[in-house]
Amino acid sequence: MKSTLKISRRFASTLFASLLMAMLAAPSQQVFARNDSDAANGGSLSKAEREYLVQYMQQTKKKLLDEISGLSEAQMKFKPTPFTWSILEVAEHLALSEDVLYSLVTERVMKSPAQPQLKGENGPRIKDRAIVMFLTNRAAQRLRAPDPVRPARTVKLAAKGDILDRFEKSRARNIAYIETTKDDLRSHFSANAIGMIDAYQWLVVLAAHTERHTEQILEVKAHPNFPAK
Repeated sequence: MKSTLKISRRFASTLFASLLMAMLAAPSQQVFARNDSDAANGGSLSKAEREYLVQYMQQTKKKLLDEISGLSEAQMKFKPTPFTWSILEVAEHLALSEDVLYSLVTERVMKSPAQPQLKGENGPRIKDRAIVMFLTNRAAQRLRAPDPVRPARTVKLAAKGDILDRFEKSRARNIAYIETTKDDLRSHFSANAIGMIDAYQWLVVLAAHTERHTEQILEVKAHPNFPAK
């Protein structure tokens, strides 16, 4: 657990820096605002918040699997350049990140002291949709993954089936957590250079991260030298 938590902290630091670079280019009113859907219900998520995130998790999972299912080994391992990831490497990165970000939320953010005074209009807040917008904009931001979730550092997930099995199991766990948790996800925060990201928003990051890399897979498949089969 200590090892996973250590990785989560490094991952969080890198992602905070990435969000900062992306958001500095945007007008402040588009970034710092309260969420219209913030729940004032004693800590649990509102129905709208819960449904939105579950649907986004399911949607991004389906899109990823649809793009990968049926690909041959040659297609999975094709690299547009020696310096870019193959689809297999992208998929492995997503499988690893699924667990790292879940651990970040449950083992770090949710174990930090609750700060309900920062909810809603009482503090600077990055809108959920702003996080999605910036993380999924690959054309504007090319980000380097932190070392612990880079495929080159792993040896256990070499096969496509193993990677997808881990991703699906981890995503199912994460969806179940969102569906059932009574945790006050909106009152626990991680501080960074641009303000505060709450635990709920870290789960939004998780789904948006999948969408971002599914777009990367589409870029690989659109390459003129991508194998026909």
